[in-house]
Amino acid sequence: MEADTALFDVLKGLDGEPGDRAGFVYRSASDMLATVADGRGNVNVSPISLWLALALVAQGAQGRTLEQLTDALGIHGLSGNEYRTLVESINQRRPGVKSVISVHDSVWISATLTPRTSFIDDVRHAFAAEVNIIDFSDPNAGKSISSWISKHTKGLLQPAIECNGTELLSIISTVFADSRWKTPFELNDTEPAVFHGDHGDATVPFMHQRCEDVSYLCDETFGWERVDIPFDDDSELRIVLPDSGTLETLVHDPVALR
Repeated sequence: MEADTALFDVLKGLDGEPGDRAGFVYRSASDMLATVADGRGNVNVSPISLWLALALVAQGAQGRTLEQLTDALGIHGLSGNEYRTLVESINQRRPGVKSVISVHDSVWISATLTPRTSFIDDVRHAFAAEVNIIDFSDPNAGKSISSWISKHTKGLLQPAIECNGTELLSIISTVFADSRWKTPFELNDTEPAVFHGDHGDATVPFMHQRCEDVSYLCDETFGWERVDIPFDDDSELRIVLPDSGTLETLVHDPVALR
């Protein structure tokens, strides 16, 4: 469990003094949101999926590339067993818990390449990754990758992937989450109400509940309010409402985002 905690600390940035580093979760989320969010509506970003994919890449990297990945991911000195501990700790099911979260990784290697045996062994051992040799010029190559994604996301994601035959390597990381409330909301307490959005008002179902395990925080420095609603596996849904005019600062500043 100590290795498990240390790895999650690396991801969350908790191993440094408060405020001195935002950690990969917040740095990557800030970069991704600032890059892709403009004009695209709602955007989902999974830092753990990105971290796992890049950490897997690092197993085959050398020289300056390896140094940059190591610094960016905060993986100095992590062993294959510690990577595996992280994956297993995410995928494990606790007795009496209905929430499910799972991560899966796969490597798709062009049939024109001969990968090092040590790389294949490392990614299989450390990440429990599935390794596939594939002909990217095959018209069904994209369908094979899409089917793998669909399988490991319970059919929620079925992307249309097209390959043109020039690909040499593809790394796919999926995260599936089906979280259940620690204190379920009652259907009888759900009523329609007006939601005030940027593009006008809309009448939508509002869930109502009185409970003691919901946390509320506010930050006058960066300008936001936050509510944490717990799931039955001790994880939580964290909702952040920026003050008027502070969204851009929050998105572009990883320390503020943290």
